[in-house]
Amino acid sequence: MGHSSAKDQQMDDHYFGIIPERVQQFMKQLEIEALELGIPVKTRHNEVAPNQFECAPFFEETSLAVDHNMLLMSLMKKVAHKHGFEVLLHEKPFSGVNGSGKHNNWSLSHRYGHSFARTRKNSRRQPAFCGICG
Repeated sequence: MGHSSAKDQQMDDHYFGIIPERVQQFMKQLEIEALELGIPVKTRHNEVAPNQFECAPFFEETSLAVDHNMLLMSLMKKVAHKHGFEVLLHEKPFSGVNGSGKHNNWSLSHRYGHSFARTRKNSRRQPAFCGICG
């Protein structure tokens, strides 16, 4: 009943599936070493693409987040090598596979913390948000 999932990936592991023990060990070591560098990491789950897993650093100011992102990518490769894994950081390493690749989530806000995406009726911030996205 219903429609098959996109790209016929309906039988692959899903977000809430069990992460293999070997991958769990890698992710735990990555999280510990990231924390030692001052990079707090949360989230540990399967990604949509087969054999892809996700971790996510905590939300931070942009300048710090960029530095942490670069450090985390380097650390991922180092820890992966110790565990016999290869880390692919390309945005779309596999054509036609949903969920494959590194991605970033963004939140744009005013210096006082007001989100550009949440606007009130007749708000003067709406043009600023459209200008940034456009």
